[in-house]
Amino acid sequence: MRVDPAAVTRANGLWDRLRATLDSEFGDASTVVLKDPRISRLVPLYREALQQAGYEVVSVLTLRNPLEVAQSIATRDRLSVERALETWLRYTLDAERATRGTVRALVAYEALLADWRGCTARMKAQLGGEWFAVTPEMASEIDAFLSPGLRHHTLDLPAAGFGRAAVAGRLYRDMVGRLSDHPSAVPGGLATGLAKACLALR
Repeated sequence: MRVDPAAVTRANGLWDRLRATLDSEFGDASTVVLKDPRISRLVPLYREALQQAGYEVVSVLTLRNPLEVAQSIATRDRLSVERALETWLRYTLDAERATRGTVRALVAYEALLADWRGCTARMKAQLGGEWFAVTPEMASEIDAFLSPGLRHHTLDLPAAGFGRAAVAGRLYRDMVGRLSDHPSAVPGGLATGLAKACLALR
């Protein structure tokens, strides 16, 4: 049985706390950014809360090589890589499904490091709205910050197979290939089906 997060938060009195937290954090700011991977599983809840607060909500799906993410999570949280890959699959599937039919963009971490100007230009065009101009000084700081040295784990994804790493790699490549230029598209049925099966057979 699928649980409705909004219904649960209202029943437990957490809805008012969420709204109060958003108000205290952002006040009357015209534009806000929420960056937290855990929101991937609570997109409908946050979208409703933000819309009630008067915001127009758009989403940016940020993807990185799942093996690199899993290695980072495994090291930080003392988990197995297999368990960390399961987390990546669950969060990625939930975030993609919850943002379908909404204004969204997909940004691949590797593409951002390789060409942040082109990557952000495409993202801004897909999301619409007004964006501040990037000054030469800001661009220099971004160039210095976004370097390949940020990738503490550089790992190759399996090219084929049905192990968890291979399934995660298939979903990653499928989403980047389909959604980077066409964010309203959806991942292929094979990639999502294998990911769901992998989670079901944990």
